[in-house]
Amino acid sequence: MQLDPFIDARKLVNVFREYGEWLELIGVPDVGTLNEIIVGERMREVVLVSEALHEQRIARIAGRDY
Repeated sequence: MQLDPFIDARKLVNVFREYGEWLELIGVPDVGTLNEIIVGERMREVVLVSEALHEQRIARIAGRDY
């Protein structure tokens, strides 16, 4: 058996970290909490906050100088 060569995927790791931060911000640290939010009818709130975070991210990307 041989391991595949290591591929440095810093950008992907950063995306996952940012996603984790967003989950903390919207109060969804795990799937159990997400289920509680759905049952408790807070899903609309979570969706609106998620959309706002995505809009901020897109605005940051659009504002970059290349």
